[in-house]
Amino acid sequence: MALVVVCLTMLQVAGPPAAHAAGNQGIVGTGTISPGIPTNGSTVSSAYTFNGTAAGLFGSVAGTCTINFNGSGTDSTAMGSGAGNFSCNGSGITVSCNASYSRVGMTLTLSGNCSGTVSGLAQWLCQTIWTSVPATSFGMICDTLNI
Repeated sequence: MALVVVCLTMLQVAGPPAAHAAGNQGIVGTGTISPGIPTNGSTVSSAYTFNGTAAGLFGSVAGTCTINFNGSGTDSTAMGSGAGNFSCNGSGITVSCNASYSRVGMTLTLSGNCSGTVSGLAQWLCQTIWTSVPATSFGMICDTLNI
């Protein structure tokens, strides 16, 4: 587990420069996939959960919040896509989104229409790391593209 934390920290610091320069929030956390994604390249229907923390600017409001995402999709180790509900609740910050994701390799884009402290289209660019074989758990860090 220490290796995963180190990798996630390194990815967070090395994330997309444009997103960091914009001063918006980053997300870091872990999740589970049920059933796991097989290593033989076949495609499965999956249910996802993700829990993490976001910190930075939400529109013009600075703060931190706890992230929860529950969704489902069709995935293989090479790619995947699906949809779910994304929420971020913290001190003075409440955001709820109907979100979709698409993943190619270990890069995932999460986007959705949000309401709450900020509203409108929100998009995040994420890097994932499988933390088990077969892939039943993962670590993920995200930078904001738009919120």
